[in-house]
Amino acid sequence: MILPLLARLWSHISKRRRTQVFLLLILMFTASFAEILSIGAVLPFLAVLTNPEKIINHPTTQSLIHKLGYTTIPPSSLSPSGKLSTQHSALRKSAHSTHHSALRKSALSTQHSALRKSALSTQHSALRKSALTKQPTAYCQLIFSLS
Repeated sequence: MILPLLARLWSHISKRRRTQVFLLLILMFTASFAEILSIGAVLPFLAVLTNPEKIINHPTTQSLIHKLGYTTIPPSSLSPSGKLSTQHSALRKSAHSTHHSALRKSALSTQHSALRKSALSTQHSALRKSALTKQPTAYCQLIFSLS
């Protein structure tokens, strides 16, 4: 039922457009094949990233590694997780140190202001008592000198 309709439609299309349709089909198949190849190339790359020991211990790559002059490979270059964990711990220590010093400064500042208020309050009440009992004008002079 559909094939006769397509045949009639195909007969109404010009020769130039038919050629363009065939070229479009060829391009579509080529693009889909290239897409399959690119996806196929990504999977081995991801496998090497997740388990680099496999590629290092493979007999084919052993000769290439020795030709390039590598005798040992540092553990941090084997996996990105080794570098990341080192960077993570360094950042964590730095953040902890910064946070600790900020908290210490804040605590010392709070303690300092509390002690200062307490000392000033005690000193003020002691001076007030002695000034009020002795001379009220000395008390006023004292208050103005503290201001």
